[in-house]
Parts: sequence; C-alpha cells; structure tokens
Amino acid sequence: MHLLVTDPTIKLGNLFYRLARKNRSQTYMTRALEVFKSVVRIDREDAYSRVAMGILEYERLPDPYRTGKIQDDYSYVRQFQASRDWFQRVLMREPSNLYAAHGLGMLLFEQMKLDDAKRVFQTLKEHYPRHVGAWINLGHVYMMQDRPVRCVVSFTLITLTHYFNT
Repeated sequence: MHLLVTDPTIKLGNLFYRLARKNRSQTYMTRALEVFKSVVRIDREDAYSRVAMGILEYERLPDPYRTGKIQDDYSYVRQFQASRDWFQRVLMREPSNLYAAHGLGMLLFEQMKLDDAKRVFQTLKEHYPRHVGAWINLGHVYMMQDRPVRCVVSFTLITLTHYFNT
C-alpha cells in the first residue's frame, strides 16, 4: 500500500476532511475531495487517497431521513456509485486492503444488503481482529436483523477487548 501520509498534500486533504466533519461543511468536504483527486491524478497507485475518496463520497450521500428524499434520487445514486468505485479500485489492486473492504461493507449496509455486509464484517473481524470498525458494524448488522443477543455480544466483546483491555 502506498501511504503518502507524510506528504503535505495528504495532510491538507485530511485537514479539510476534519474541518468538514467538525463544522458539517460541504465547502470543506469539496476541498478535501479536490485535494485527494489531485493526489490520485499524480500517483495512480495511491490507495490511501482512493480510500479517502470513497469515504468522502460516502459521507456526502444525502440523508434520506433528514432530506425526505428517497434513495433512488439521482444525486444519491451517483455519489453512491462513485464511493463504491473508489473502494473497488483499491481492492482490485490490493485485495487485502481492510479499509476499502470496510468501505464496501458500509455501502452494503447502506443498501440494506445485510447478509452481504455481515459476511464482509465477519471476514474483516476474523482476519483483522483489532479492527474495531468491523466489530461495531457487525453489531449494527445484527441490530438491523433483529438479533439482539448477537448485537449485544458483538458490542460487549469490542468494549471489553478494545476499550478496557481485558
């Protein structure tokens, strides 16, 4: 994996991303997208920027509960596909990239393809047991599948093993 985290451009993209999250600002989100797109144009192998692009596109998805729009809205579909494409591009080059796989799992969850999302998160949990996001999202899948015992077990295990180091 080409991690250019020390590169000033990547740091700038991360800064815009953090500002966008903190201030809920589409302006900063757009700037972060522009920065990471410029990195991808320069270094076509950079998985970090590609995963960042997938995450940014995912986070820009319109919230159908907040906006009242249905999920087949054109902008939703376009951004959803863009997010998926970024994650898939990384996985085609690096099939073991856990961040891209996690991103695809989130998208499957978003589409309510719960069995597929569960498979992704279970695989991540088995291969990368310290990846907290896989455990948490697996708990969310169980919650949506109305399996409260498995949900509680997943959340309890992650809390005990990762947050309290027991």
